[in-house]
Amino acid sequence: VAVVLLLAWPAGALAQCWGQEAAKEKFANPRLLAETKEVADHVGDPQQRLVDFRLNADPEGREAYRKGHLPGAVYVTRQELDDLAANRQGFPIPTAKAEALFSRLGIDETVQVVAYDDTGGLLAARLVYVLHFFGHTKASVLNGGLTKWTKEGRALAAEEPAVRPRKFVAKPNPDLIVTADWLKKNLKGNFVLVDSRTPEEYAGTNQDPDIKAKGHIPGAANLNWADTITEEKTFK
Repeated sequence: VAVVLLLAWPAGALAQCWGQEAAKEKFANPRLLAETKEVADHVGDPQQRLVDFRLNADPEGREAYRKGHLPGAVYVTRQELDDLAANRQGFPIPTAKAEALFSRLGIDETVQVVAYDDTGGLLAARLVYVLHFFGHTKASVLNGGLTKWTKEGRALAAEEPAVRPRKFVAKPNPDLIVTADWLKKNLKGNFVLVDSRTPEEYAGTNQDPDIKAKGHIPGAANLNWADTITEEKTFK
C-alpha cells in the first residue's frame, strides 16, 4: 500500500504546509508525506490530527502508545482498519464503521491527518489509504515515523489527549480497491499487478504460520515495501 500511494497517486495541491518539505526532495506526490518539522510546527493545532499506529497488536501496542507517543496523537489498531468481509464487497472497512471511527478520532473534512507508525510507514500508509478511499484526501504519512521523531530528540507524551468528536462523512471511491473476484476475471488485463511483500512471502518460502496461502498471484511483480525506505525509516 505504501508503495502504491507514494508512486501512483495523482499529484495535487498541498494542504497548507504539510508536504512542502517532501516537494523540495522531489517526491512524485509530496502531499502524501509530512516531515517531522512540519508536524512539530503544528503540535496543538486543532486542524492537525496525529494518529498512532503500532506494529504490535493490543495489549502491547496500546501499552507502547501509553509509554510515549507524539503529543496530541490518538491511537488506532489494525482491527479497526481492516475487515475481510468488507474487502470482498469492495471496501477496506464498512462505511458505517469508517464514519464512526473517524468521527470519534476528531476527523472531518477540515482536518489534516498525519499518520505515523514504528515500522517505516507500512501501517501508517494503510490508514492514509482508508481515509483516501472514503474521500478524505487531507491525509499523509509522517516520513520516518516514530523512529525519526525520537532520533531528533523531539518530545513524546504519555497522556491520552481529550478529543472532541467531529462528523466524518464517508464518500467511498470504489476505484481505489480491487476485489479478488474482479482480479480473477481480469488477470490478463492491461495493468501491472504489484506484490509489495517480502521476497520470501512472494516466493512462498516464508515460515510465518499466520500466512496460510503460499506464493503469489500469477503475473504479479515483486516490489518489497522495505526496499522503498532507508535504514532511518524514511522513504527513498
